[in-house]
Amino acid sequence: MRLHLAAIGLFATIALPGVASAADLMVDEVPLQPIDETAWDWSGLYIGAHAGYAWGEAGVIETPDNIVGDISGPIIGVFGGVNFQEGALVYGLEGDVGIANVTGVGVPVIDPEEDYTYDLNWNAHARGRVGFATGQLLVFAAGGVAVASHTLSEEYDGGGVGSDTQVHVGWTIGAGLELALTDNVAVRAEYLYDDYGTKTYTFENAETYDAFLTAHTVRVGVSIGF
Repeated sequence: MRLHLAAIGLFATIALPGVASAADLMVDEVPLQPIDETAWDWSGLYIGAHAGYAWGEAGVIETPDNIVGDISGPIIGVFGGVNFQEGALVYGLEGDVGIANVTGVGVPVIDPEEDYTYDLNWNAHARGRVGFATGQLLVFAAGGVAVASHTLSEEYDGGGVGSDTQVHVGWTIGAGLELALTDNVAVRAEYLYDDYGTKTYTFENAETYDAFLTAHTVRVGVSIGF
């Protein structure tokens, strides 16, 4: 009996350290993986292209009523900028320019034989952006300066009276979403409101007109980061 107990004790002395070592080995071979909570990196330079649709109002300021026309049409263009990131906060600067075919007609109530044609030829923006990133999704707001080339033309009883082109400078505000598809490719959708202010137009017959211009724009784009 004593010999039997001694054998069991000897076996335990030899086997238990081996079991412990095996357990340690298993823990070493299958370590716990930490959860990666690192935010997507939005910082750096980027360039891209956009396409969208704009609508709004243009009008000649007259008494007693302004001669207002609804304008609408497509815009395509390019954009570029730079982002900085601190945690989930993303901020930066962006500029864009687009070629437009946004047109409309305004007809005076008191003289329906007269009409004014409004043509937005191109526009551009210089904006600051600030947003909140959650992984590959960026929600942002933007605002700054809006510039547009606009042509005002007048016809009376089917004949041309005159036209002039002026560059308006106003302000813009908007918001959008951006989704990173890869480390350096992102797509976006956004809305902009532009108030281009008022400019004075002078026709060939020396007549002058004050005209205003506003627009809403929805557009999508794709960009490449560096």
